Amino acid sequence: MSGLAQQLVGNDLFQRFTVDGTWKKPAGIKMVCIEAIGGGGGGAKAESAGAAGGGGASLVRKTFFAEALADTMAVDVGAGGAGGTSGSSYVGGIGSTTTVTNGSEIIISAYGGGGGGRPNGYDNGGGGGGGTGGAGTSGNTTTGGPGGKPFLATATGNEDRLAGGGAGGGTDQRTGYQGEFGGGGGGGARAATGGGYSGGSSIFGAGGGGGGARTSGTAGSGGAWSRYTAGGGATGLSSWAYISTYTGITRGFGCGDGGAGSPGGGDGGAPGGAPGGGGGGGSMNSNTDGGAGARGEVRIWCW
Repeated sequence: MSGLAQQLVGNDLFQRFTVDGTWKKPAGIKMVCIEAIGGGGGGAKAESAGAAGGGGASLVRKTFFAEALADTMAVDVGAGGAGGTSGSSYVGGIGSTTTVTNGSEIIISAYGGGGGGRPNGYDNGGGGGGGTGGAGTSGNTTTGGPGGKPFLATATGNEDRLAGGGAGGGTDQRTGYQGEFGGGGGGGARAATGGGYSGGSSIFGAGGGGGGARTSGTAGSGGAWSRYTAGGGATGLSSWAYISTYTGITRGFGCGDGGAGSPGGGDGGAPGGAPGGGGGGGSMNSNTDGGAGARGEVRIWCW
């Protein structure tokens, strides 16, 4: 834990929730900033092809006058989607929504990523990243799931940007698309022998999971937080603050990277990094399960 993180522990001007809880308003404050991340989508289980990765979750940040908020607010942290198994028809689960409720009004909703699509011999589609207006859609047997709303869809889903999540990779675009506040799309997996494709990254949201390999080859890497090119994900966010993959310097709170897909002969897709990272897809030759999506998170600053 960094020195800054140690200073934040026990300070009621900053409260962090990794599970459901209740926020209590400190006395004398004027402003409140709330940041929420949804749950990441689960990667798919392999069957007759490598399996696709799940989409990353969205990040939502809003600032309020303290007088407009109740003395207590309910915080519900979204769970990550389960990794695909035989019992789940091989498809990865959609990540749950993270919410903050002021009285009877939900004032924050951060949506989760879609699950990796079922593999059945096609180029399998990754889950779409969560958007600020809706959850990502799960991939299917040929195409990636669209990112959560709002998005500007084209024939290839290439314009899923801004607050919308990146589309999952499919036959038209096998790597996951990038998001900005929306999460990165999950990486697709090819039907032919070979490796999986990388998950999409996101500037503010979480990275999508990588696709698993078929019978040989390398797996796709997970997408990364704080970048706009596919892949490059590390093992995920540390428990307190993001450590830059490039410099090793603590850069402050962020979102998790997507989990890598399973290589040929691997043990299964890697789970997404918390908070919000999408899980990686399984590999075909050992029919491994998909990695689970990561839980969400809420952070509240007051001054």
